[in-house]
Amino acid sequence: GRPALFTAHDYWTICPNIIMLNQRMKPCTQFENTRPCRSCMTRRFKAPRIALAGSRFYSHRRQRIQHELSRCSKILCPSNTLMSQLTKGGIQHPGLMYWPFGIDHSWLSNSKSPEQPTGQPLRIGYTGTLSQQKGVQVLLEAFSSLPVDISCKAELRIYGNPDADKETEKRVRNWRKTYNHPSINFCGPYSRDQLAQIHSNLDVVVVPSTWYENRPLTILEAFAAGNPVIGSDIGGCSELVSESGAG
Repeated sequence: GRPALFTAHDYWTICPNIIMLNQRMKPCTQFENTRPCRSCMTRRFKAPRIALAGSRFYSHRRQRIQHELSRCSKILCPSNTLMSQLTKGGIQHPGLMYWPFGIDHSWLSNSKSPEQPTGQPLRIGYTGTLSQQKGVQVLLEAFSSLPVDISCKAELRIYGNPDADKETEKRVRNWRKTYNHPSINFCGPYSRDQLAQIHSNLDVVVVPSTWYENRPLTILEAFAAGNPVIGSDIGGCSELVSESGAG
């Protein structure tokens, strides 16, 4: 009989794959029903248990989750994108509401002024995980395609752990070979204590995600540090980033 709150941070309640990307790693547009789920999961994950699960399993999964969520007093969604997608996916709940979160600023000693001049060369940064859905390859391709007279005036710094798992290790190895550019630097993992220094040495942060982001912490961190953000026009990224570069 006690009130219960549930905060949604991704799409596991409506997507067995959690991130709502189909087998082609494109944003799923068929999540309103569970029919495509078995095909998607079977192709992406080769585990026998997943391959043997029939379509009814995914329908039962969603029904069971909906039942459990109905016992909650409130379902808090940090972005309108997430709230909209959960509703389309069948999460009909009177307590479903938009409830954005902030971040702890204790790591930040001071924030940049908007009038602070940019560095020479222009220092472009990415911070976060190196998972495929984060779109780092999109950023690498874009930077590598710049004309030489422009790319020589800019520097791309990728901050993230290349050894997070075997898939990430392989992915980063391929990136290093494919995008062997003198102005692209893979800076490795970082700790929370290093965030302030990292952002103080950047001029702009890029969030090139290819999935329906919820409320990206990397954008909130960049804004807190006084850095403008270039973000993908999808999901929670487009909710936070305006054309002026400020949230």
